[in-house]
Amino acid sequence: MEGTFGSARKLRFDLTTAEKSARLDQVLVARVAGWSRTRLSDLVKSGHVRVDGAVVIKPGLILLESRSVEVELAEQTASRPTRFREPVVLFQDEHLLALDKPAGTLTHGNTPGGEASAASWAEERFGPLPQAAFVAYPTQEATDEEDVQVEVVGEAEEEEDDEQESGASVPVESAPAAPRPGVVHRLDRDTSGVLLLARTELALVELQRQFREREVEKLYAALVNGDPRFDSDWIEGWLGRHPKAPDKISVVREGTGRAATTYYEVRERFRGAARLAVFPKTGRTHQVRVHLASIELSIVGEKLYVPKRRQIAKLPPDAPALSRQALHAERLTITHPATGKRIYFEAPWPADMQAVLEWLRVHRTLELPQ
Repeated sequence: MEGTFGSARKLRFDLTTAEKSARLDQVLVARVAGWSRTRLSDLVKSGHVRVDGAVVIKPGLILLESRSVEVELAEQTASRPTRFREPVVLFQDEHLLALDKPAGTLTHGNTPGGEASAASWAEERFGPLPQAAFVAYPTQEATDEEDVQVEVVGEAEEEEDDEQESGASVPVESAPAAPRPGVVHRLDRDTSGVLLLARTELALVELQRQFREREVEKLYAALVNGDPRFDSDWIEGWLGRHPKAPDKISVVREGTGRAATTYYEVRERFRGAARLAVFPKTGRTHQVRVHLASIELSIVGEKLYVPKRRQIAKLPPDAPALSRQALHAERLTITHPATGKRIYFEAPWPADMQAVLEWLRVHRTLELPQ
């Protein structure tokens, strides 16, 4: 989103020993909760950040002998339309909402008063929603050698795990997080599909518990590059943020991040591609995207997590255009917070993914053995 900066509040902090010699933008991401790296980089470039009292405009500045940082947390006013697309209501009652979130729309805003989101749209249409009871910012430690070879080509969004812990650490000096009305779980901006929002405090607490206790059944549809080795398999890999790239989620050494488990089944095979049904058993940030990339099954259209070990063959120019990763939250099964009955919600395949699937069926069919 492009725009101009308005009023601001100031945040000042002294650098720790560990932060000295780090990049300025990386330190800001760790220190300023609820603000994306892109947003913070824009603040630096526009002169809203001082290091030891001097204005700096280079986000990648190495903080060698620096002692303090001061940030003017200015709000940004959009000067052109955002990527927001209205969700479709799949289900509603007095306790909850189930939406079909389009790709390109945020689950909730990253900054107060910022970009429109599915949550803010729901509040405008259905009235006030209860606020999330806590915000977790998972941390981890790892080294470059422990990090799986997944190349980052872009920037991660500020999303948190669905399985938050009420006692999870939050930076002491941080900007106020953006409101998260009714949010009980999240979908990445460019992942489409079923998104659940709570309409009452009872539903909010109960649905958060179900996600935390892994009582929710999730099914994702994915189109991937590559040839799956097995018709079905489990992916076990701890996930966490790398200290040298806080916008990156990676598979890390056991015990240094958070445990994550994904099960997948191959539903269709094509030459150099496949359609998968993916069942994440945990709810970690970018879990499906990172886990699939870690076994060299990069999602079609993926720009952030790309395996390094071998080049993934992209679809040719004559294939249907896909401006995001081909990942869709197809079905979500919960226990209704008021009735106690199991209930599921399904979102149909979006047109862009369906077009790619049909193209694969025509142009990448596997030859049957003679």
